Amino acid sequence: MTITYIQGEDNTMADTLSRLPPNCFLDESDNSMPANTIGAVLAVTSDKGILNMIKAGYQEDKFCKHVASSSMEGWTQSNGLWYIGDRLLIPWVTTICETLFHLAHDTLGHFGADKYYVSLQDVYYWPNMR
Repeated sequence: MTITYIQGEDNTMADTLSRLPPNCFLDESDNSMPANTIGAVLAVTSDKGILNMIKAGYQEDKFCKHVASSSMEGWTQSNGLWYIGDRLLIPWVTTICETLFHLAHDTLGHFGADKYYVSLQDVYYWPNMR
């Protein structure tokens, strides 16, 4: 693969960053930023509706009730969410599991259930997940 620079006005498929005015870059002599510099911040947040369904589901799911009532090792709570190891425990209620598979499908593309499972198994846990 070869990366080839195409100047902004010639590149009809360019992204926003290639269309910055030429004076928006650092002045290398004193490392200061010009007043018209454009900055960006990326914030990633969780869907509060899904988080609320998960928290409510802990009270309904039989496995989650068993985890809470037993002295099972390896589970913790943080901000109302339960973890087994470092994986978020998902209660088997409503459509939470299906929603997670749909989100994986929408993010990863049409590659089949095995790929979605691999991407989900590192982050989430529910009984009989496979």
